[in-house]
Amino acid sequence: MEITLDSRGPALVLRLAGRFDGDGAPIFDAFVEALDRFSESWILDFSQVRYLSSMGLRSLVKAEKRLRAGHETLVLAGLSRPVRQVLEMARLHTVLRLVGSVDEALLLARSGSVAPDRALRSTR
Repeated sequence: MEITLDSRGPALVLRLAGRFDGDGAPIFDAFVEALDRFSESWILDFSQVRYLSSMGLRSLVKAEKRLRAGHETLVLAGLSRPVRQVLEMARLHTVLRLVGSVDEALLLARSGSVAPDRALRSTR
């Protein structure tokens, strides 16, 4: 997993590339743990991620909980069909905010409307 960082306006954009699996998830975890939370929104650009495993799901939930505790938000953008299907099977599409592109996520972040459409609090 390769991660590049881009600060764009009200959000921090993390561009992910590679497999978000047992090898990629620890890289992601270490990267986000080292980040200072200086932005209200984190946008994860998934356009170059083609595989998401249960380890990746765990990392996403962990990051979302960390941000939510600080009243910050996580938005996933540019998901491929297979990655979106994994999130839907795990029912995380009801907890995380999923959008089509980074530009769409930035618009949401600027408007302050980045909460999930249907958050299921019981899954936390």
